[in-house]
Amino acid sequence: MLLSDVIVVDATDRPGWLAGRILADLGAEVLRVDPPDTDRATPDWRALNVSKRLVDFDLEQADHAARFEQLLARADICLVTPASFAAGGRLDPHRLRAAYPQLVVVAITPFGRGGPRRGWRASDIEIMAAGGAMALAGEPDGVPLRLSEPQSHGWAAAQAATGALVGLCRREISGCGELVDVSAQASVVAAIAHAPAFVDLLGVEPRRAGAWMTGRSIYGARYRVFWPCKDGWVNFIFYGGRAGRRTNEQLVAWMREGGADPGALAGIDWARFDPTQADQKQVDALEAPVLAFFAGVTKREFLMQTHGREMLGYPVSTVADIAADPQLIAREFFETIVGADGRKETFCGSFAVIDGKRPSVRRAFEPDCRRAHPAPARASFEARARVLRDGALKERASSGRGRALAPQDDARRPSPSRGGSKQALADLKVACFGGYGAGPHIGKVLANFGARVVHVEAKDHPDGFRLEYPPFAGNRPGINRGGCFSFLNDSKYGVTIDLKKPEGMELARRLAGWCDLIIENMRPGVMARLGLGFETLAEINPRLVMLSTCNMGQTGPRALQPGFGSQLSALAGFCGITGFPDGPPMLLYGPYIDFIASALGGCAALAGVLHSRRSGRGSHIDLSQYECGLMLMAGALQDYFDNGRVRSRCGNDDAEAAPHGAFPCRDGEWVALSCWSEAEFAALARLLGTPCLAGEQRFATAAARRTNAEVLGTIISAWTRNQRAGEAAEALQRAGIAAYPVVTVSGLFSDPQLLARRQWRVRRHPEIGDQAFCFPGFDLESAPGDIVCAAPCLGADNDFVFRELLCIADADMKRYTERGVFG
Repeated sequence: MLLSDVIVVDATDRPGWLAGRILADLGAEVLRVDPPDTDRATPDWRALNVSKRLVDFDLEQADHAARFEQLLARADICLVTPASFAAGGRLDPHRLRAAYPQLVVVAITPFGRGGPRRGWRASDIEIMAAGGAMALAGEPDGVPLRLSEPQSHGWAAAQAATGALVGLCRREISGCGELVDVSAQASVVAAIAHAPAFVDLLGVEPRRAGAWMTGRSIYGARYRVFWPCKDGWVNFIFYGGRAGRRTNEQLVAWMREGGADPGALAGIDWARFDPTQADQKQVDALEAPVLAFFAGVTKREFLMQTHGREMLGYPVSTVADIAADPQLIAREFFETIVGADGRKETFCGSFAVIDGKRPSVRRAFEPDCRRAHPAPARASFEARARVLRDGALKERASSGRGRALAPQDDARRPSPSRGGSKQALADLKVACFGGYGAGPHIGKVLANFGARVVHVEAKDHPDGFRLEYPPFAGNRPGINRGGCFSFLNDSKYGVTIDLKKPEGMELARRLAGWCDLIIENMRPGVMARLGLGFETLAEINPRLVMLSTCNMGQTGPRALQPGFGSQLSALAGFCGITGFPDGPPMLLYGPYIDFIASALGGCAALAGVLHSRRSGRGSHIDLSQYECGLMLMAGALQDYFDNGRVRSRCGNDDAEAAPHGAFPCRDGEWVALSCWSEAEFAALARLLGTPCLAGEQRFATAAARRTNAEVLGTIISAWTRNQRAGEAAEALQRAGIAAYPVVTVSGLFSDPQLLARRQWRVRRHPEIGDQAFCFPGFDLESAPGDIVCAAPCLGADNDFVFRELLCIADADMKRYTERGVFG
């Protein structure tokens, strides 16, 4: 197991549960310390705390407190949330850092530990509103929506797990622990993909589009995403370029074979079809015959056809569909555990397959304070650190990379140093093969904390995000003008290698010998067919870690089925739980699931690197983006396994809080708010100027308020409509009520909390000009990360990477140039 020598104390409440689960899936010994009154029987608790060891401490008792302190003294990581901080100050992050110098303390809070709104109350709906996700979900003229299954906890926890491992890497360099500050709001910003680039580069505000996709046409046309079928909905989008040609051709063939008239589709040259150039009239003509055709198809038939024809498209799944998915069953994603009482329990399995084997989940031990003792004896931290410094790390002398890029500069030299403090991943060398979303974004985050990341493309086969997806600088496409590519690839080096040439393969293998980690997101088997499979490269570099990430994973009956994250989000159930019960599924902006996979993939990659450094052995990590996404659906799946319940879309309603939703304000703005107790509702009633509401029978309990939600919503809206969203949120927060404006994409650039965290950092690109880049949702106190520079132009760093980093001789460089290896 990759993290078998890592001990984690998980003292979080709901927002942090997944962080500990992720680390446990990677092999860490995770000791679960529940806050008081935690209900361990709920599906969400069971799903996200499996594989952890339960310990009970009453910190008011001296002997328990002493054993707990002993445990912290042996631990590597401690995960905390605001509910933890109140434990007599014992779990205050700064107190932990001072008392335990070896400890990596990860503090997960709604808005981070600094900034003007650090103390604001927030539940899932307020965080989704604050991070920009709600502004992009729902009908264009309707209420902004959150997903019916809480998501902000998952986004924050995944960032927390990544931050924890970045902190451990930092400890290898410095010999000291770290404080990792995780903002749930900032973590959620990743969920909206490259939407901020439209505002930044074109001044265009992305808006929610219901069941449609916008932002792909320079004429503003919208494309249908969800199509009604016989037994539900399917997700299909007209794509162009290499990705769309086969799909569109096969769709026409399928329609003709089924006796359907393809209409306007029949005369199109799909090799030249460009969705960015189509206007609404053209799009409507394309979609009309398809709408009629899909209405006669079942979800299963659709999936079988898209798989067999290698088309882009997936059904909109429920948890029942997911639980019966042959791909997941073949890959043994679900695991059944037999308890001591003989009862069988099914759980989502570990999210990664490591060296061909999926780590088993372990049923959580029953709580017993007698087991609340320090972890098993092992070598001291000091001894292990000494081995690392004298052994593996001795080989990793970091070379300088020049100065950091200022906004007005266009130099291309990332630097691992910040004010004399070496960055956490300064000794990490990474090569990325592939393109689009998940794989490159993993590399971006690693580069933001100092890793030297080389993005590999070919001049005749560049990353698809360069030319196929807006926005483009000045609304004019160009190989180096793609804002989508640039937004996801900052702080890297860019090289070009023609892998079809023998000399190109030679150069790629030399790159593999140089790096610690390879990230690839090509179709399964492509790297092996190129001669760059893990077994081959491990012979060159036995300590190499390779992370292979794709839609379905490297194995299984549908491993080769193509698809993009925007569609995979439907297969994983996210779209099916967004919207209203009587309406269609709602689109989640961009490839939502890609960035979940990015966060979990970053964790797996760093776990592999840590294991390699300690053992001298590399590993191959098979990461299915589908399976990663299901970790944020684990509670809903557990509810199905335990109770047979299929959770579905329910607008902004909540099973516990009432009121709970988004309410209209002045000038088209919205504010999200929620009340979780009778005292909070009484405070809201006083703020509305109608204190008597709290005493009325129709609003006396949360259940009553949910029954009368429409009437109550009208009363609240009468007050909010006279307020600006920011003013309303501030008044609500002063009254002790969780609230936040529904922040638009443009509003993210002026949000005072994100500004205080320096969420946006402007760097100059040689062709795009100044561009704002998004920082990850976590940062390190002692060795903060940075956006080092803008994304690379195609092949811009060939000379520097190959001559200076790989130390390739002039004669070889000349030979590669003459053979056209660089394109």
